[in-house]
Amino acid sequence: MTSGAALPLYPRLAWYGFRRHAAYWAAALAGAFTNSVFGVLRAYVLIALWQARPGLGGTPSRTP
Repeated sequence: MTSGAALPLYPRLAWYGFRRHAAYWAAALAGAFTNSVFGVLRAYVLIALWQARPGLGGTPSRTP
């Protein structure tokens, strides 16, 4: 093995990981979109639950 001819281990692993994920860019985009949608749904459910029952879970309510 010649010195400097081959990439060091970590840059080579990073390159192969990038190539693997770059091959499926549409799947990565779809996964990010799906996670965003479910995150927004979860947030709306938690906000609605908090508005319906402000003292749920033992937290004190600020309204007198």
